[in-house]
Amino acid sequence: MMMKKNKYILTKAQETCQEALDLCNSCTIIKSIRSGKTLTILDYSLKKKYKSILWVTPFTVNIDGVREELKKWGIKLNITITTYNSLKKFKHNSYDLVVIDECHRITEDTYESLIEIKYSKLICMTGTYPTSREKTNILENKLKSLIVFTYTIDDAVRDHNVAPYKIQIIEKELSLKNTIEVKTKNYNFFTSELKSYAYISNKIDSEFSEKRKALLTFNMMRLLNTLPSTIDYIKNFIEINKDKRFLVFVATQEMAEKCSSYCYYGGKDDKYFKLFQEEKINHLVLVEKAATGITYENLDGCLLTNINSSSASVLQKIFRTVLFRPNYVADIKILINKNTRQRVWIDKALKDLEK
Repeated sequence: MMMKKNKYILTKAQETCQEALDLCNSCTIIKSIRSGKTLTILDYSLKKKYKSILWVTPFTVNIDGVREELKKWGIKLNITITTYNSLKKFKHNSYDLVVIDECHRITEDTYESLIEIKYSKLICMTGTYPTSREKTNILENKLKSLIVFTYTIDDAVRDHNVAPYKIQIIEKELSLKNTIEVKTKNYNFFTSELKSYAYISNKIDSEFSEKRKALLTFNMMRLLNTLPSTIDYIKNFIEINKDKRFLVFVATQEMAEKCSSYCYYGGKDDKYFKLFQEEKINHLVLVEKAATGITYENLDGCLLTNINSSSASVLQKIFRTVLFRPNYVADIKILINKNTRQRVWIDKALKDLEK
């Protein structure tokens, strides 16, 4: 049976990336979101005539994405696609190629499973390289995966491989209303967003223990990302923009449900995710699941409200919007709370983008 002829033409960046992959047997490629990473590796696998491939993705929904690419381009490969959490099931197996997709999500558990798998070549790929010491140590020192190719989002915009974008940071005031419930062993009371922020900010400033300071900062981040006034803002944003097609990124499942019935997260059925992909509804609220590694067509933009200092986390979300189409500019809005540490965090996350 003859293989269906592939109806695609690789971009210059994709060809250059494939050439770079020949440099070593353990490679990392940093290639802009929406610039065809998956097709690059699938086509490379065809050319190298790999007989067995293990492809590792973050979530089951990402498995569907890889399968759709295979079907779209008529590519036939002996490929097993799994998730990070299920990788341990493949210990002691042997493959010509192992692909670690979205490798900014790699963990120590991933590494422990990988060293039990035999492979001839390893390709780690991401649109945004991780900045955490733990993850870079796994990639660079433990897996000895060499960065052989880098292609930024702004490179892709210049080459017309992804859509141009505009980023607007919107600042809102912390509420003075007593809407935050505080529960302790001895008493419960309500306080305001402003007072809650001031309290935890003062605790961080006066704390000497770095471990305790990190925990307090995490608690502050969670507080700022889940405020009642943020939920109100999102609901209003959805109503005002009901004729536009957009994604909303939030911090928690509980928050997603409060913002809209049209939401999707781990453990929830994919009814609204499918309706959004079929363009039968105009907005979708996401937590983490489907926030990376998924192609969304005909978007107008997004609203990001889950703020941290990780460029990988932030960019992976907001650049879901940059799939190229003629005369389209992605409208990316980022909501932060005025006069809080969120400004420092988001500036750090966006620092490598061209101004």
